[in-house]
Amino acid sequence: MKRQKLVDRRQFIGLLILPFIAIVVLFAVAGVQAATRYDATYFNAEYDARYSSPGLVAADLESALRSGDEALWHAAHATSYTPTFEPNPNMIFATLLDTQGEYFNYLFFDFRTYNRYTYHVKPIGGRYAAVDESVYYYVDSGRWNITVMPLMYVWWLLVLLYTAIKALSRYMAGVRDQMYRHST
Repeated sequence: MKRQKLVDRRQFIGLLILPFIAIVVLFAVAGVQAATRYDATYFNAEYDARYSSPGLVAADLESALRSGDEALWHAAHATSYTPTFEPNPNMIFATLLDTQGEYFNYLFFDFRTYNRYTYHVKPIGGRYAAVDESVYYYVDSGRWNITVMPLMYVWWLLVLLYTAIKALSRYMAGVRDQMYRHST
């Protein structure tokens, strides 16, 4: 009698390494964004002096948010393609919220709706620039760990649970086959 495999090892190993493949894709996307992110026209002596501290970037972000000035928005981000934004004359720069590694996180406040918004600033190429929340930001700041690691643990737990249930089901099917084969 041929013994049935309870666990398909290839499937099990494939499911276990799937999060690592997702992380490689995440880092590849972040690498592409990093390589194409910044516009060289915003890296010269004029912009280096204008954005010599993170607070100066935050002040220009506030002006751009209040007025809708896209040129100022792009200069603060040092890019030509940052996401569009809705001008909001009620937006005010509140405070430096915290720092995480190279990033300075600034809190902005809409005093009409009481909504809070965080904008991130980091040093890059001799100046400071705002960084939008994108795959690049989450990988570069290390915040991807906050989401990815718990998801990996949950994934592995589900894979182990799925594999155990599947193995138990196959084992019980084999026991039933043997019981009914001998009783007939």
